[in-house]
Amino acid sequence: MADKRAFVSDIHMGGTFPGGAGKHDWNWLSGPEIAAFASFLDYVGNSGEYKELIILGDFLDDWVWPVHMLPPTLDEIVEAPKNKAIVDALRVLCQKIKVICLPGNHDMGITKEFLDRQFPGIVFGGPAKDNCIYRTGRLRAEHGSAHALFNAPDPHNNPGSRVPLGYYISRVVATRKYHTGQDHRKYASFVDDLFEAVGPQSISASVFEGVLEEAGLPGNVEILIRDAGGNSESVKANEIKTKYQNLFDQWCQAKGFAKAMKAIYAE
Repeated sequence: MADKRAFVSDIHMGGTFPGGAGKHDWNWLSGPEIAAFASFLDYVGNSGEYKELIILGDFLDDWVWPVHMLPPTLDEIVEAPKNKAIVDALRVLCQKIKVICLPGNHDMGITKEFLDRQFPGIVFGGPAKDNCIYRTGRLRAEHGSAHALFNAPDPHNNPGSRVPLGYYISRVVATRKYHTGQDHRKYASFVDDLFEAVGPQSISASVFEGVLEEAGLPGNVEILIRDAGGNSESVKANEIKTKYQNLFDQWCQAKGFAKAMKAIYAE
């Protein structure tokens, strides 16, 4: 009897790496991982043991993309040839068992219409006001980004798209990986900037400045983004730093100091 639930999250299926001499693929999902996850989906569908698969956010990723390139749309990610094995396996699985997809922060643009078009039969698990939660009986599961200072949907500084500071941090980190092949944190590079947070500069501005310095990018670097209509536009890093500089104070006012501190710890 099929009575099990499978929970997965943070697949981070990204777009096609355009390549180029001396450049490095910044995508978080590699070829071997794509094959492994597609195999897992096949197993869940064919074992006869599972009644549900719940995807708890960040199935797709349109955040981790170098600042000088326009990120792909979610449709372009699904249609990228490298992702075909996962996409085909998931489409088949949606016809066999109940599959529920909750958007995370890296794929917060997922909508019911998008899922209906790309994965017929899948259940859209959101959105809530700030986050999406799976509940059944005494069980509660969620992606968790709604509790993190830099990655929760941001209605204060970006009321339209609700894109948070973490989006721009991800763009900068992807740029560093593209140029150097390195994406691990060098925490020593943040020390000076974090100490600035006890002075006039806020913690969000300090962290973003530290990420830029680690990537070797100037404050006036242009970040290519999509506007509300999907068209290309750009914004300077210094503008982003200023835009989100009151993030911690906003959390304090909206949710209280204790939850604001927990939001820092969550990062």
